[in-house]
Amino acid sequence: MPHETASSRSALVVVILLAGCLPSCATKAGTGTAVGAGAGAGVGAIIGHQSGNKGKGALIGAAVGAGAGYLIGKSQDDADADAARPKGPEKTSKDPSPPIE
Repeated sequence: MPHETASSRSALVVVILLAGCLPSCATKAGTGTAVGAGAGAGVGAIIGHQSGNKGKGALIGAAVGAGAGYLIGKSQDDADADAARPKGPEKTSKDPSPPIE
């Protein structure tokens, strides 16, 4: 019975962490963090269950998944920001104005 309590607490912690990430899902980094944490928690719980510690596996999986999801999402946010920047005329070393003497 104590093992079930620890697993329930771990699952509750993961749910609370995911709920905290929801407001930040306006960016791909926020979304990636939430999705990665959820997926990581699921995979970690499955792996942890096989080794007899589902709660610990879920927490470790959530942490790893959240980190990976954040990095992937941040990279996509950066690429989007670069693509959205206006492309101005390229500057050349030739200045059309005459030199001031």
